[in-house]
Amino acid sequence: MTCTDCCSKTSAPTGAFRGIRDFVALTVKRIIAVNVQGIAGKMRDYTSLPYTKIQSFSVETAGTFDLDAELDL
Repeated sequence: MTCTDCCSKTSAPTGAFRGIRDFVALTVKRIIAVNVQGIAGKMRDYTSLPYTKIQSFSVETAGTFDLDAELDL
């Protein structure tokens, strides 16, 4: 699955970030998070969050022993 598969014609993708199985696509109008579930990876959970509904955000950077960073919306 590519980033353009999740986006409509009016919402062009501006960026995408991929983890091991999951990815997040940033478009002009919204953030789309795709969470792959199950052992085989056939189930997918799509979460669409318009920028107009975001009221706050939090960023946690990676530390010395913790190599993952987090973004909470």
